[in-house]
Amino acid sequence: MSISALALAVGVGLGAGQALASGAGSTARITAARAAAIALQRILGGTVVDVDPGIEDGQPVWEVLVRRPDNTGLELYLNATTGAVLRQERESLPREALRPGPAVTVQQAITTAAAAVPGGRVMAIDLDTENGRTVWDADVAGPGGRIEVTIDAATGRILNQKRAD
Repeated sequence: MSISALALAVGVGLGAGQALASGAGSTARITAARAAAIALQRILGGTVVDVDPGIEDGQPVWEVLVRRPDNTGLELYLNATTGAVLRQERESLPREALRPGPAVTVQQAITTAAAAVPGGRVMAIDLDTENGRTVWDADVAGPGGRIEVTIDAATGRILNQKRAD
């Protein structure tokens, strides 16, 4: 992250997701999909349920929450430039993650969300429940701004697409 982007993120008090999107998101070499793949290489048989941007020690990171085969959660913090795992810690899982895994993987959902926004890059994605349905909620940055894309986790169908607030 450049010093000016870091100063902007700290000085204005932006959230971690906005900081990654406005500064490091454009310079990070590791995408959300690659971060998820790295986490799954470390946790065989796991299911990624959340990929969020963050900042650790002034550096952009991906925070990847994985449901392990024993149904416990582990959050991995990956350097957003190199993909190196910086640390990991036990994390409680959201209720959506305690159910059987979604038919649509996080990588498939990321591909669908990015394709829905021309020139889009997925900045965050998480498993959620809306109207009793398990969905992937993706935050996608595109040339025209940020778009929230909701994808049915059972079918892969886009349910909703709207400008982010």
